[in-house]
Amino acid sequence: MNRLIILLLAFVLCSPVMAGLPYDTNSDNTISSDELGSAILKNLETNDPVSSDLSDAAWIYWHWNGTPLTVTDTANQTIILEKPVHRLVAFDGSTLETLRSLNATDLIVGVSKNTHDEREFFPEFQQTPSIGTVWSPDMEALIETRPDTVFIYGSISRDSVQAIEEQLKTLDPSIRVLHFDLFRPEIYPDEVIKVAKILGKEGEAQAFMDFYEPVMSTIGERIASIPLNERKTVYFESWNAYKSAAPGSGYHEKVEFAGGKNIFADATNPYPVVDPEAILRLKPEIVIKQVGAGESNVGGYNDPNAKQLVPVYESLLNRTGWNTLPAIQNGNVHVIHSDILGSASHFIGLEYLAKWFYPDKFSDIDPIRTHIEYLTRFQHLQYDPETRGGFVYP
Repeated sequence: MNRLIILLLAFVLCSPVMAGLPYDTNSDNTISSDELGSAILKNLETNDPVSSDLSDAAWIYWHWNGTPLTVTDTANQTIILEKPVHRLVAFDGSTLETLRSLNATDLIVGVSKNTHDEREFFPEFQQTPSIGTVWSPDMEALIETRPDTVFIYGSISRDSVQAIEEQLKTLDPSIRVLHFDLFRPEIYPDEVIKVAKILGKEGEAQAFMDFYEPVMSTIGERIASIPLNERKTVYFESWNAYKSAAPGSGYHEKVEFAGGKNIFADATNPYPVVDPEAILRLKPEIVIKQVGAGESNVGGYNDPNAKQLVPVYESLLNRTGWNTLPAIQNGNVHVIHSDILGSASHFIGLEYLAKWFYPDKFSDIDPIRTHIEYLTRFQHLQYDPETRGGFVYP
């Protein structure tokens, strides 16, 4: 018999079938203080071990006021949760990074293969079972982790994500699939608050937001004072040559948040491959090149040497005709790693962008200091990005 089928049968046969809230004896969809108190007293009288249902009932009473939690995720899907999360699979690094900020990584039972590749940033997950990648999941390995909840992207590649969810639901209808991006500045705070409520980590979320939001508001408030017609024009290039960003992409959103005017803001594809001649014609004042994957897989936590970014930087300066660009002539070409721009750490990258775009307005901002505090306080890593990191160049 197929190994996946055997695993599914074992999981179904060994899992109790329950509907509704535990110890909601009058079926009014609420665990009252009387119902919980009665269950606790009965447990004390019998001197039995505390059951998982009783623990769940107490948790729900404390964190969700004794009622099911209704959540609308980033895919605009509304889910009613009647049980706490105990076993969570996270497909992407931004989710893990956010869960670490919330001190909730003890729930993780399965991670993406990409997480194993990030050995410096995710050392504690190197022995956690791999469930493939978000675009090529290993369903057998995933089911073997016996998750009750899976977190997956909310707004990108919706067709692919939907197909994965349908597979999961076919294999085990009890698995709760929740959709959150956890890397887009526009919705990140709202997503963090929702995830924290699901996991009972509201206090941790507040502490993190007290750190995150002043960084973002400082950038937003200062940029707001710059008239639109005075903002710097920017060419953003992703990992591969001439692959840019346009409305609908997170990178376009970040360029604009930091006060830049994306020269390809009129492109219809969110990630257009642009004509080199168009860059020369549009004459950007600033060039931002991202590294960390694809043709530019250098730098970051796993490759902690800024010198690795130098060839990428110099190749930009030497492109045909680029010596005519204002960005080249004024020394406004910058290389940045996706570890601090395309992930839950985007606020660090945004400080760099804002400082590069408007050095006078952001002379008091120190992205390295922000980076160090974030790693120490919220990621619980002793890692010095100033001496070990290939995150930006120059």
